[in-house]
Amino acid sequence: MFGKVTIPFLKNNMDTSIKKLNIIHKNKNSGFTLIELLVVVSIIALLSTIVLAVVQDGRIKAKNTAKNNLVMEYIKALELYRNDTGMYPSHPGTPTVPKCIGYAETGDKCYVNAYDGSNTINSAISTYIKGDISHRGTIMSGTNNLNGVQYLCTNSTCNSYQLIWVLEKEISACISGVQALSFYGHRRCEYIKQ
Repeated sequence: MFGKVTIPFLKNNMDTSIKKLNIIHKNKNSGFTLIELLVVVSIIALLSTIVLAVVQDGRIKAKNTAKNNLVMEYIKALELYRNDTGMYPSHPGTPTVPKCIGYAETGDKCYVNAYDGSNTINSAISTYIKGDISHRGTIMSGTNNLNGVQYLCTNSTCNSYQLIWVLEKEISACISGVQALSFYGHRRCEYIKQ
């Protein structure tokens, strides 16, 4: 007998009001808490630290590889010089004092700022090296300047020599056939040609 009475404008208004309440309620709960934000920020900071460490190690390895390649060029140049002259290059004065390959004779020091360059040695091997002889690798370690490659004629007739260079950190290997030593957190490489 009695049917359901609907009031169209009231029903639409109630539905709209309920929907508005639901939207307000959802917006109130859809934000992040302070703890969630701190966790996300700490994860991002951790990931960026890892990425930066990997990139830095990659740059150091690349620089060390370039220095090892430079040493290989020096070794080849020294052998070619010996093939042509019968001995390895020496420098005037005391030939048993180490000199730095690729460095000027005065004012430009290598290996903890202890040794000068030698124009005599540089000019002797420059014809056997492609490009500029002064394209040397550089490594800095605190206050110790460990750049360059140290050359030493090991006897008065210069029929043997020694090369010493330092690689940054201990993450790279020296070239094969070379003695490697730990050197204040770096790798010291010694090549001795008998």
